[in-house]
Amino acid sequence: MRILTAFLLLSLAALVVSCSGVGVTAPDSSSPRPVGSTEKPGAESTRWEWGCWKMYVPEDHSRIDVTPARSGEFHYNVKVLLEDAPCDNCIRVSKFVNNGDGTISVDIKISHPYPGDSYFTGFDVRGILYTTAHYNIVQTTPPIDILHQFPALETRDPQLLNPDGYTDAYHPSKHWLPPHPIILEYQPGGDLGGTYDEDDIDPLKYDEIWPYKCFYSSEERRQFPPWEVITRTYHIALPPGEWEFGYSVDAVWAQPTNVPVTNIITDFPMQANTLELYRIDMFVSGPLQGSNPVTITLRGYNHFPELLEYYLGPVGSSIYSNFVPGAWDPWADNGPYIVDDEYVEAEFELVNESQLPPGCYPVVGSFYLDGYISDIEQYWYRNARIYQILWVTVES
Repeated sequence: MRILTAFLLLSLAALVVSCSGVGVTAPDSSSPRPVGSTEKPGAESTRWEWGCWKMYVPEDHSRIDVTPARSGEFHYNVKVLLEDAPCDNCIRVSKFVNNGDGTISVDIKISHPYPGDSYFTGFDVRGILYTTAHYNIVQTTPPIDILHQFPALETRDPQLLNPDGYTDAYHPSKHWLPPHPIILEYQPGGDLGGTYDEDDIDPLKYDEIWPYKCFYSSEERRQFPPWEVITRTYHIALPPGEWEFGYSVDAVWAQPTNVPVTNIITDFPMQANTLELYRIDMFVSGPLQGSNPVTITLRGYNHFPELLEYYLGPVGSSIYSNFVPGAWDPWADNGPYIVDDEYVEAEFELVNESQLPPGCYPVVGSFYLDGYISDIEQYWYRNARIYQILWVTVES
């Protein structure tokens, strides 16, 4: 574990890091395609960009400034859905508090980019925070090692303390996964303030994951109707100094099967939601003590129970940490798996083989599918894998 040299940072980490877990005009909706002249291939992701912004916090942490990232000098090639209606004014900060303990609380309020038309109901909307990301976990995958990096206060990165999950969707390594989904036409997250620098980093070796919060008005299909304005609070630990980071909002959307839309739940196809897991929870059975093992449990939720069976095949779930050297091979595909109507579950035995000293250490968990499901329009499941991070205590 890296040792922070500044006493202030040590004090800040002790205070905030816990091991307990953690107006635009709409296009004509009567058209078969809402905007654009190019049909989307079936293998593409159905996730769409709603907008990108830059955020700035001054050295005294007294405020946060938000500016759109779409400009002549800094243009984002977003999907056709928003090319005629850039969502530059869809978010605002409704509340900012410096908590006095090295953290800030920021209420982000998001308005739908196409207000008033159910045709453009969004699903699984995420507000992603891009910061520097320097905490490293090595995943051993022959013939190369993949270095997972994510933001942590311990490595002097701003850290979102209440994330709903993490995503690698905006990392350039996704360019290497055929077929190339349209989501990859966005600039990488590094351009919004994330760590990635394509001149210095091999995209096949380094894989940043960034935290996000979910925005929805109803848990059922996690819908964001066009008439809603939804607020989420970001609790962020900030090291001393001024900070600039990025923010983007994306949503899943597919053309409704019934027009005009009269029932949001039934008038949209499955592809209007993410077909991947939309949520991962992680649990630990207790602190690590000596050579005694603990159990890490991953629980993944899908909107459609019939899709959970795909997580029970030869690939399914994994955890990464620095507790065990070369953590990929010993832990991949461990069971047992338990399928419920809402979730799939996997258990892993964790031992402190690296003999890390007492403290708090992260374990990264993820479910995944290696390929596509042919009977769902070849939806490519590796477009945007989601992760969750659990901080585990070592006592002795």
